Amino acid sequence: MNLICRRIVYLIFVSAFFIVTPLILMYTQGYRYNFAKSRVQKTGILIISSLPKKAEIYLNGKLLKNQSTPARIEKLLPADYEIKLTKDGYHPWQKKLPVNENATTFAEDIILWKQTIPLQLATENISDWLIAPEREKIALLTADNQLKILDTIDSRLTIPKNQPPLTAPELIGWSNTGKKLLLKDSVQQQSRYYLLNLSTNSDNLSKINSRNYFSVKWDQQNDNLVYGLDKTGLWEINLFNQQEKLIFTDSLDDFLVTGGEIFILTGSNLSRLDTPDKIDAQLDSPDYQLIAKENGKIIAINKARQQLAILDLATPAKNLQLSATGFDWLNNLTLLIFNDWEIWIYNFQDQEPKLITRLGKKIAAAVWHKSGQHLIFAAENELRIIELDNRESRNIITLAEVPEILKLSLDPAGKNIYFTGHYSDQMELLKLNIR
Repeated sequence: MNLICRRIVYLIFVSAFFIVTPLILMYTQGYRYNFAKSRVQKTGILIISSLPKKAEIYLNGKLLKNQSTPARIEKLLPADYEIKLTKDGYHPWQKKLPVNENATTFAEDIILWKQTIPLQLATENISDWLIAPEREKIALLTADNQLKILDTIDSRLTIPKNQPPLTAPELIGWSNTGKKLLLKDSVQQQSRYYLLNLSTNSDNLSKINSRNYFSVKWDQQNDNLVYGLDKTGLWEINLFNQQEKLIFTDSLDDFLVTGGEIFILTGSNLSRLDTPDKIDAQLDSPDYQLIAKENGKIIAINKARQQLAILDLATPAKNLQLSATGFDWLNNLTLLIFNDWEIWIYNFQDQEPKLITRLGKKIAAAVWHKSGQHLIFAAENELRIIELDNRESRNIITLAEVPEILKLSLDPAGKNIYFTGHYSDQMELLKLNIR
């Protein structure tokens, strides 16, 4: 009888060994029984990180104790997981992502945006402003027609010297170096143009023209040259020696100077100054402004009709036209385009624009964040940021609510947003710290 019992026990242990050992091996290799699907499945991995670090992690509403970003979460059954990151002082991030069998799902470098309130940068009532290309200076026009310069690094506000009384000033544009600024003032159908040169210590606002130009533009690659258009033709103005030279005598509607090339617009026909009879591209109508040239393409905008044209100088058949009220560059290949209700991205290599979002609120302005993975836009009274990662759905976070938000821009590091809004009963320049 004892022998029989011993044999039975022996067989039980042998059977258990052959049953349990494979189960243990499967478990250590990441296999789990999925009760929802009634079968054994190989698990997956979720790798998640955030900026800043040390954010709490929630999976399907449950806090993962003793874990924070960056984290590697292993042995997850294949399924869609609702992932949420939270950190004190920051807006939460949330997205549903799939974890698949024997695969790794990445949610890396997630940016958490600060929860802050806008700060006033200038107590004056602002009528217009323009940030320099390097984003370290902002030119301001106050409601009482005074020009001021704001340093975005130390928030210091200065008033240029020898500033004449201005009647109807307009900010024309910064030079490519960001060291010089053009300003226009209109008095009784006469246009006067002024130059602010910040490359010297004088900070004087000096008059640059003797003619009644109705349009003046920078050479986009030379801050010593500007070009003016009047009834006699196109003039080159050398700011170094104060010389004006007539370089084209026929009637023009607009022009663009960049990289040694001068493009002219006559009606709806685009050509080069040195070959004016050869049409390089054709717009669908007149009244366009030539804005920039990048990668063999000319950007033109018709503000009255809210149309943006991208003209391919090499292949006219690839010309593109979109409904647009404004745009912003990420780099020389990628363009953000927006109109009253939509935001698009256009990559010069892809050739086709991509719709990012369509809203029921009117879009006042939109800009890239330097990360290249987020867009910031103002829709009615809300300042919002949208994430371009379109897995599941795009995250849209409301950063601030300020009445009548208008122009937007960011500092060089992408940490602060500058915008105008109706604050303290007047239009003010505001700063919102987001990182």
